[in-house]
Amino acid sequence: MIKAQAMKPSQFLYPGILITAAAVFLLAVSFMNLNFAKEDFLAAFNYSSSRLGNFSIQSISALCGANYLPQVSLSWGSPGRVTSYSIQRRISGGVTWGTVGTTAQTTFVDKNWTAGYTNGLYEYRVIATNSSRSSTSNTASVRVPACPAPTPTPTPTPTPIGSATTTTAVLWGAYAGDATTDAANFESLVGHKMNLQAIFVDFNNGSTFPSEFAPTVSNQGKTLIIFWEPYNVSLDSIIAGNLDNYIKQFAADAKTYGGQVILAPLHEMNGDWDPWGGTIGTNTPAKVIAVWQRIHDLFNGVSNVKFGWVVNNESVPDTAANQLENYYPGAGYVDYVGVDGFNFGSPWQSFSEVFDGALAKLMVYNKPVYIFSFASAEGSNKPAWIADALTIQLPKHPEVKGWVWFNQNKEQNWLIWSSDSSLAAFKAALP
Repeated sequence: MIKAQAMKPSQFLYPGILITAAAVFLLAVSFMNLNFAKEDFLAAFNYSSSRLGNFSIQSISALCGANYLPQVSLSWGSPGRVTSYSIQRRISGGVTWGTVGTTAQTTFVDKNWTAGYTNGLYEYRVIATNSSRSSTSNTASVRVPACPAPTPTPTPTPTPIGSATTTTAVLWGAYAGDATTDAANFESLVGHKMNLQAIFVDFNNGSTFPSEFAPTVSNQGKTLIIFWEPYNVSLDSIIAGNLDNYIKQFAADAKTYGGQVILAPLHEMNGDWDPWGGTIGTNTPAKVIAVWQRIHDLFNGVSNVKFGWVVNNESVPDTAANQLENYYPGAGYVDYVGVDGFNFGSPWQSFSEVFDGALAKLMVYNKPVYIFSFASAEGSNKPAWIADALTIQLPKHPEVKGWVWFNQNKEQNWLIWSSDSSLAAFKAALP
């Protein structure tokens, strides 16, 4: 075995010094390079994270607010890490952009209007900024409507369309079913002829305009109310124009029908139980308005069809974004405003408790008001509820020009003949 030999200090002293000095020099250079690399990395990171990509305004719509001034709703995609967005507008064809507000969100409602504004076509754009960069969206156009305030003198009562008689001050009717014979059965039981007859029609589900009701409705001077329900069609598909041909054909058939029609698409849009509701999935109030306006425009020239805007008496969910006024498509797109509401019985609610709040909100639109669907659940107080609604409460609301009883045994027993005493109260209260 070979033994290890110890080295004397003189054998490695000077080489060791040289080795140590070289090592220190190399470490210093390494740290210098490391610092340079770190600074370069941070600079590159900051540059990359602050970059803003392209983005577009995805939706834009205009309507009249409750204060008789317009409001324009916009939404857009995010271009990256944004500190704030600046929203700008100008009248179409103008040169100068004016800033109407800022936000950190990707939605904005422009309420920056004053009395005497000019209605017409406007352009909008959004500028995104962060600490070092900015990016500008595309330019989107929207037609801003005139929003006239009501005159201080009382508005004359409009001549009801499709009235069965000329002496009835308030029109009334029922949803008795979707068969052509249902209304006659209803009328035989209540002992009176209706002015209004409501039905429900699917939107693009193999359904055409219900011309078969002509002999029992239009030929008898009644108005046909159609709740048009897009259960199998998305709002996006309608906005994209995919249903235009279907809507045009429906409009042409309605014109051929010739009788008076109140068309109520997207009813109760401020509720969360139907697929067209403004809070369902990717739906928004702006999309609901866009669909409404598109349908309305495709009925241009069909003078026997009027449009009825029908909300639920309560917004569900009851959030600021889902309030009924956010769904109003504009004065030029609506002939009647209306509301649906029911006394479900748990808790028991009077007619006043169900409707007074919603009716107060609808009055600001200066349109004829209809209660398009209402009823009470069965109970010992149902006869009194009916009498109070028809003979005491409704006369307190001269703005209400018509009402429709929802005569079905569905969520509750809404039938007017759910008891003999309820039927008697209804018959006694009819105009």
